[in-house]
Amino acid sequence: MKNKEDARALLKNFNNSIKYENRFFMDEQFSKDLKTVINLHRDTYNTGSSLYRARINNKEEKNAYEISKMKSPPINRVSGGRANTEGINTNLYTITDIKYTFHEIT
Repeated sequence: MKNKEDARALLKNFNNSIKYENRFFMDEQFSKDLKTVINLHRDTYNTGSSLYRARINNKEEKNAYEISKMKSPPINRVSGGRANTEGINTNLYTITDIKYTFHEIT
């Protein structure tokens, strides 16, 4: 695997594999390739760097969420998305540029 295009193709194949072939297991080659994909997309941030997160507010709440509620949402609020399955709370999306947070929730 040489670049991010190769990584995208690998992830597309993996996506199809877990949807239609084998939901819980990956082969040894895929495991090696996944490590490469992760390393291609890994970013390191200095302590004190700002990361932003947007979360749709519960209709009963009038104010913005407190920081303690900005982690992954409760299981009953998890919906399917790009990288998570409905009802499985595994991903916490953050972004380095506050102006893009709106796009994460629309």
